[in-house]
Amino acid sequence: MTEKYKIGIEFVGYIAGGMPSDENVYKSVTMDKLRRKYVRELKSGEMKDVQIEDLAEQEKQRLFAGNIELIHQEDIQNEQIQEAAAKERQESGLTIFNYDENDTPCIMEMHIKSCLKNCLERLQIRTDKKSGIGTKSMSRRVIDGVFIKPEILPLNGEIVILKRMMAFNRMKGTQPIRVSENRIFEAISKPKIEFTLVNFSPELTENILKTIFEFASNVGLGAHRKYGYGKFKVIHFEKIE
Repeated sequence: MTEKYKIGIEFVGYIAGGMPSDENVYKSVTMDKLRRKYVRELKSGEMKDVQIEDLAEQEKQRLFAGNIELIHQEDIQNEQIQEAAAKERQESGLTIFNYDENDTPCIMEMHIKSCLKNCLERLQIRTDKKSGIGTKSMSRRVIDGVFIKPEILPLNGEIVILKRMMAFNRMKGTQPIRVSENRIFEAISKPKIEFTLVNFSPELTENILKTIFEFASNVGLGAHRKYGYGKFKVIHFEKIE
């Protein structure tokens, strides 16, 4: 059984963009994450050396359509590469929104679904004991059984550039260290978006979805949420035929 809901939300303050504007920086951040992931899996025995280049090739096609270097095992163990990636992140400057084909800043379906999944897990929502569906299984129903239409949601409003001191972890070798520095990012004040949520998972009832959205409104969407950006209020939540 399929259920559809028309949902409208309005951000109560700024929503922030978190995508590095420099593709080289985005590449270094992404590849640095891949290297650390592969190192963990190599050490645990979950991945063999021969798989690394294949996975790097897949990531290359997904992100940069051929404009990325392949990972080699010697690169993974090269501490200088990690330090260079950290330096690029430090000097990255402006972070921006995702943009659609009309150069309009937007939120993607994956952002909303990821937020709903995380909120469901934090609320530890599960079905009754008789059905035996736990929180992890319920969260998979958000990823596999919930769809947002349209998939790209434009953010209407004037883009401003904000600057704020923020604290975060940076890798020094294999150890994280806590640092603070100014971050510069795009932001839009109080935009509204409206979308249709298509639900193919009967376990996600209307009441559960409303509870998740109520919690999500205080968690927020977009970047820098722990600093208060991206919070919203639900304007309407209507079941449609």
